Amino acid sequence: MTNEFWINLPVKDIGRSKEFYSGIGFSFKSTPGNPEESACLVLGSKKISVMLFQEKHRSEEHTSELQSQFRI
Repeated sequence: MTNEFWINLPVKDIGRSKEFYSGIGFSFKSTPGNPEESACLVLGSKKISVMLFQEKHRSEEHTSELQSQFRI
């Protein structure tokens, strides 16, 4: 049985997200990779990991294409 649960969450600004979550009492653990592009937020006593990733900018054309494909 799996002992860990991971969630991936895109954010617009890693630094501001870390500041916000730290400010309301959450902690982060270090992970390999670029700390300016991702962070590992730890939730609860079960230590669920939420990976915050810097959201990549998409062109308006690409966004329109996705919206038409998925009828958003």
